[in-house]
Amino acid sequence: MQEYNSVPDIFLEEAEEATRQLLPAKSREHYEKVFSELNEWKEKRREEKKKEEKKEEKKEEKKEEKKEEKKEEKKEEKKEEKKEEKKEEKKEEKKEEKKEEKKEEKKEEKKEEKKEEKKEEEKEETIDEENN
Repeated sequence: MQEYNSVPDIFLEEAEEATRQLLPAKSREHYEKVFSELNEWKEKRREEKKKEEKKEEKKEEKKEEKKEEKKEEKKEEKKEEKKEEKKEEKKEEKKEEKKEEKKEEKKEEKKEEKKEEKKEEEKEETIDEENN
């Protein structure tokens, strides 16, 4: 038994047949051909749009990938720069250490020279005292 709200199949079939009869036989073929071409064109357009959308998506993905690559490159460059800065700092520190060492060496040399001078003076004094 059919539901209260549904249309019986027989009425649907009769309505479909009556609709077909609305078109004259001569123009029916032409109409169906043009209608078919229209539907094919619509389908083709949908497919083309899908292809274009996919192309755009791929372009966007590539753009994003490039952005990410650039970010990574920048990070790497910064890391390298920091490494170079550290190397330079170490070089500077070593230079400073060497300068300090040289200063210390010079001080030591001066002390030694003074000691030597003092010794020489003492020797001269003793020699002078002995001569007197």
